[in-house]
Amino acid sequence: MTNGTIGVGVIGVHPERGWAMTAHIPAIRLHPDYALVALTSSDVQTARQAASKCNVPYGFQSHLDLVKIPEIDLVVVTVKAPQHFELVSAALKGGSIANLPTRATRAS
Repeated sequence: MTNGTIGVGVIGVHPERGWAMTAHIPAIRLHPDYALVALTSSDVQTARQAASKCNVPYGFQSHLDLVKIPEIDLVVVTVKAPQHFELVSAALKGGSIANLPTRATRAS
């Protein structure tokens, strides 16, 4: 991204619920070095609604469209774990850093 900010794309956003909307996006907005650039959802209308609600320029159905945006430097993946490999691989191939939410586990 330009002017020293890190352009962020978030994969897996719903405009009314979910971790992306309730935790990730508010945290991204609070950080002065991050600029929220694009969002995705499995449904194009949902993606566009989320983008509109967040005042973000891009809302896509496909993560492949998100990773093509030149302003994207960091991709936050907020979908369920079975999809992580495909989404993170696409982000890395697109030249972005990928971030996954992690769950703390306890050894038995």
